[in-house]
Amino acid sequence: MNRSVGDRATCTFLSTLDASLPWDDPRAILEGFHGVIFGGSGDYDFDGGRPEDDHARVTSREVLRRTIPLIEHLITAAIPTLGICYGHQLIAEARGGNIAHDKAQHKIGSHEVVLTEDGSVDRLF
Repeated sequence: MNRSVGDRATCTFLSTLDASLPWDDPRAILEGFHGVIFGGSGDYDFDGGRPEDDHARVTSREVLRRTIPLIEHLITAAIPTLGICYGHQLIAEARGGNIAHDKAQHKIGSHEVVLTEDGSVDRLF
């Protein structure tokens, strides 16, 4: 699905749950794209205080297995990449990080975001 973001960009939405995409061929997935955003999800996480066999954690492990080649290619090729919420968990896990459920840092809701001077010269933003 393609969506226009004003006159500056077009976003194409792909689902990491779509097993029919060529996940083992990152170049094919990224053809024509100049950056990637891994979005958030309230449905999946790598811990969340859930047991190992919880559906959300099992699905997250499958998504991780599927997307590791893509994430590694993004980093190697220096393609601008942003992970938001679950998306940053996915990138961290792919790179050997350890995601832990920490209730003290639990955040939810809407927050104002402003573009900083550094952000205004960043290729992704």
